[in-house]
Amino acid sequence: MGAVVKAVNRAYDRLETRPFWKLRLTSLVLVVATGIVLAGMFLLIIFGSSLGDAITRRTPLDGGFKVFWKIGRWPIAFIAVLLFFSLAYYPAPNKEQRNWKWVTPGSLVGSVMWLGLSGLFAFYTSFSSSYDRTYASLAGGIA
Repeated sequence: MGAVVKAVNRAYDRLETRPFWKLRLTSLVLVVATGIVLAGMFLLIIFGSSLGDAITRRTPLDGGFKVFWKIGRWPIAFIAVLLFFSLAYYPAPNKEQRNWKWVTPGSLVGSVMWLGLSGLFAFYTSFSSSYDRTYASLAGGIA
C-alpha cells in the first residue's frame, strides 16, 4: 500500500509531506480494508452459489431468494468494490482538502475489471475439479 500511496501522490502531482507514522498508519488501514474486501469478494463471487444454497436450506426462504441471490450478489459485489476504491483513493493522496466522490473513472474501471476477472475465475473453478492434478497439491488448495 505504500507503493499505492506513492502512485496516487504522483498522479495528483503531490509531494509526500506527512510524517512517517501517519503514512504507515494510512497504509495499514488500507491493507486491512483490502483484506476485508478481498475476503468478502471471495465469499460472494467464488462461494456465492454455495452460500446462497446454504442460506436457503437453513432459513424459511423460498426459491425466490435463490434467484435473487444468483443475480443480486454481482451488484452487491460491484458496489462493495466501488466503495473500496473510493475509500482507498480518499486517504491515500497527500491532500489537505479532500472531496468525497463515490464514483470516479478509475474506481469504475477498476471495479469492472476486478469483478470481470473474479467472474471468469469463478466460471473456471466451476468447471475444473482437478486442481491438485493440474497445479500440484499446494496450488490446488489455493485455487
